[in-house]
Amino acid sequence: MRRCRGWREVRSSVSDVIAALVAALNSAGVPAVDGAIVSDASSSEAVVIGWVSAEDGTGVVQGVSTVDGGGPAPAHESYTIRCGILVNDGNASRLPAARDRACQLYGQIGQVLAEDPTLGGLATLVNLSDFSLDQVQDAAGATVTIAFGVAVDAYTRT
Repeated sequence: MRRCRGWREVRSSVSDVIAALVAALNSAGVPAVDGAIVSDASSSEAVVIGWVSAEDGTGVVQGVSTVDGGGPAPAHESYTIRCGILVNDGNASRLPAARDRACQLYGQIGQVLAEDPTLGGLATLVNLSDFSLDQVQDAAGATVTIAFGVAVDAYTRT
């Protein structure tokens, strides 16, 4: 196969941005993990970067890529990384405490992004976007989930 003259191989910023986001959150004391949690019964809370609820059914990252000015690269990327905050308290009467903790973690994520909105220059802008909060209180305890998006504006890498 012959390569067209002037075309370069490029790759998306998605993987680098996810890794940088997890690292930045962990450095700030936020218990973040990359991808879905298989099982960790010892943990009562987690922030999952690259998470989709079973009810949602959408992709972990959704976005578009466009080539600016008609050239081959780099391409402009605009995407949202789906994430989740999960807080579980074995005491069902502690729903307000679980909700407060989930909201505190969400605030910490916002603070980390406000302090470095480019994640060290990997993107032109990274910020929180949409969110939804769900809470369950039953015999197993109180569980609060905040599903949220991290909006990213970036360019592909060469």
